[in-house]
Amino acid sequence: MRLLIIIGAGASYDCWRLEHIHVPVNRIPLAKDLFSTVDPQEKLLNVYRLGGLADELNEIVGSSGNSLDLEAELEKIHDLAKTNEDSDTLLSLFNTRFYLQNLIYDFQQRTLDLTKGRTAYVTLIRKLKKWILENPDERHVEIISFNYDSLLEEAMTQTYGYAW
Repeated sequence: MRLLIIIGAGASYDCWRLEHIHVPVNRIPLAKDLFSTVDPQEKLLNVYRLGGLADELNEIVGSSGNSLDLEAELEKIHDLAKTNEDSDTLLSLFNTRFYLQNLIYDFQQRTLDLTKGRTAYVTLIRKLKKWILENPDERHVEIISFNYDSLLEEAMTQTYGYAW
């Protein structure tokens, strides 16, 4: 038997095993909230000088009923900046890559610290491992993740004991 598990974008938002956490929850933001001006995002937005771009994206979120296709919006902004030879906006888009990488990494580390690594991903991987070991010749699992963080990989490291 083959089992395919698809972990969609946003799964890490709910990966907390809340019974193990005794501090306020500060979750990895959803795409629509990646450029919100709350801490710690605001600090990073200032470091990378992305206030104007963040305001523009937040306006789009507000006018679209809280939905946002972030990649499509950034592509539109890029195309317009390239057409108009707007080097300031192109630089902001370049800096956005570093902003997002730092933001996701920081939230991921915060998640691992606050949960002591005990996320729902660990529970999932351990249950899958047990299920496979009951009949290893017949049971196979494939996992596809659309998340930018590596919390799933961290859970696999904990369960299988090797670094990815």
